[in-house]
Amino acid sequence: MKLLTLLILISLTLSGCHIERAFDYPDEYKGYYFHGKYPTKGSALAEQTKKDMLDCGFRNTWNNIGYMTKNEVAISSMCMENKGYSKNGETRKTCDYEVYQGTEACQKHLTQ
Repeated sequence: MKLLTLLILISLTLSGCHIERAFDYPDEYKGYYFHGKYPTKGSALAEQTKKDMLDCGFRNTWNNIGYMTKNEVAISSMCMENKGYSKNGETRKTCDYEVYQGTEACQKHLTQ
């Protein structure tokens, strides 16, 4: 019985890993809109967006949740806006989002 349970768990684990590879998880860089375009994997715009994200202080280009503080994300996001990017094609700026309004970066930005 223990062997059967173990085989089932191993089977589910392996199939779960295999299924996960079938999905193309949206990397964070894909959410930046620039001059009417979203970057597509492997394109020149994708490579430029990734470079700009790293230059702006993002720790990586796929997912910064848990790797950066809200203040760091706000600073990096405002840098991307200054380069001409918008997040998901929206007109709102970083400090317009409630989640960032209390950050030191947005407080400083609002007083300038």
